Amino acid sequence: MIKMASHFSELWAQLIIEELVRLGLNSICIAPGSRSTPLTIAAAQHPTLTCFTHFDERGLGFFALGIAKSTQQPVAILTTSGSAVANLLPALVEAKQSANQLLVLSADRPQELIGVGANQAIDQRGIFSNFVVGSDDLPAASSEISALSLLSRIDQLWQTMLSLQGPVQLNCPFREPLYPNKNPIDFENYLTELNTWQSSEVALTELEQPNENKQVLNIAASSKVLVIIARQVDATRAQRIADWAQQQQLPVLTDVQAQLLHHPHCLANSESLALVANTTLDADVILQFGTQLVGKSLATWLEQQVKRGCQWHLIENSPCVFNPARLAQQQWLELDLTRTRIEANHAYLRDWTTQASKVEALSQQFLAQHIDSELGLASVLCSRLTQLEQIFIGNSLGIRLFDRFASSPQALRVHASRGASGIDGLLATSFGMHQAQPGHSLALIGDTSALYDLNSMALWSRLSGSMVVVVVNNDGGEIFAMLDGAGDETLQRNYYQMPHGLSFEFAAKQFNINYQVTSSSAELIENVSLAFEKQQHLLIEYKVPAGQASSLLKQFNQLLRSQLCTEATIDGRLQHDS
Repeated sequence: MIKMASHFSELWAQLIIEELVRLGLNSICIAPGSRSTPLTIAAAQHPTLTCFTHFDERGLGFFALGIAKSTQQPVAILTTSGSAVANLLPALVEAKQSANQLLVLSADRPQELIGVGANQAIDQRGIFSNFVVGSDDLPAASSEISALSLLSRIDQLWQTMLSLQGPVQLNCPFREPLYPNKNPIDFENYLTELNTWQSSEVALTELEQPNENKQVLNIAASSKVLVIIARQVDATRAQRIADWAQQQQLPVLTDVQAQLLHHPHCLANSESLALVANTTLDADVILQFGTQLVGKSLATWLEQQVKRGCQWHLIENSPCVFNPARLAQQQWLELDLTRTRIEANHAYLRDWTTQASKVEALSQQFLAQHIDSELGLASVLCSRLTQLEQIFIGNSLGIRLFDRFASSPQALRVHASRGASGIDGLLATSFGMHQAQPGHSLALIGDTSALYDLNSMALWSRLSGSMVVVVVNNDGGEIFAMLDGAGDETLQRNYYQMPHGLSFEFAAKQFNINYQVTSSSAELIENVSLAFEKQQHLLIEYKVPAGQASSLLKQFNQLLRSQLCTEATIDGRLQHDS
């Protein structure tokens, strides 16, 4: 029971933390700072709240994001006032775009210290603009504001976070004193209106549960129906969709984020298939489950299908949208798979599987000749690491290659940051992923991304289980070698790829992490397996020549076109963005 506190700031902090826990908060990530002391102490002393700490707010925000992505549960982040709050913006951008629930508790100076030159005092109201789905600026703790009002505002913001599925900010000004003293005050009279709340273990407000709007489809016989499964955060749901499509005898294309690398009915090489899809593969109806497709060839082919009159149904139970070309689309929260019946078009399924077999044969033939490359690594990393339980794939070229070539013999949790598709905070996000579900985890990160987030390696040694990070070092941003826009090779190299000439050996030593370097995919697989067996953390630097991956990918695309394209083939020219 909350009753005694040294001052109103401490009392309000206790009420805030207790109500958040009752609402369902399990984890809070805390950065150091004086102004946030009341909340820090309340969180640290709460018996059921798990606290994580990090000295860098920017990395802390991404660490919290990784936990939220992995658990699909809200995570709180606590910072002191000033620029510390602003450092959370990149993580909140990704959280907003990916519908991840983060609650920022930003400690603040009281209003009378804003705009008068007081130290570490900035206007924090609305600091995250439209990258939060809700915010509330509390008044400074005072007897003039009822405890009921405080808890009600917290509940309302929490409900906003759940219903809109995104990050929110609760700005919490505190007047000094901030630290507890040895003479606590009895606040029983102030807390009288909370007697019922104090005697229970539930939140003040009973939150409304969203209703699922399940649709039922009836599709005419002989229709060519294609299923596309994009990003899925719930592996069980993804499996259920794929199993349903298999029962209905529908062809299924998947994104690497679909959690279905292992499913036998899902066609491999979806991106390559889209690149060389001929008119016999044209669809009458496309059922797309999830958003955030990685591959541009598949997205381009989908756009072409809709433009030629194909019906496009997007089933997504989050606020995320996917309609870059603003085409005709029906979007539903959920499809009732138990009542939706689609008469199989066996010829259409056969056309897809035949083409998929041809693409797979060419892929295996090509990759066997280039196994010690980024393309080769993408093809064997998941398929040969049978102990692997989850993987985080970094942005730029890495995730595109996995989307193109990866497969797995067993179910595998796949995580990525494809909301805003940035390269910042990827190490911290992967560590948060592992913290939420420790075991045998691997992160595949590009060298530029790793350099961007070296501070977050301080989080690594605290993790349990075995967390392996593979840094693909191709000396800069290899993705830009795929672009033809710069024209001038020197300009492209110096202003886009930006070679750095660095290695990661001493970064690993600085943070006391085991380190190995190799250019062999077989040796890399062996080293990862050994790290998993010994329950060790390991940084592996996978060194490949600059320009190799982009050159090989262009060769592979030319091979596909020369072998599989006909005059009936739709032009699905492969494109890459930054």
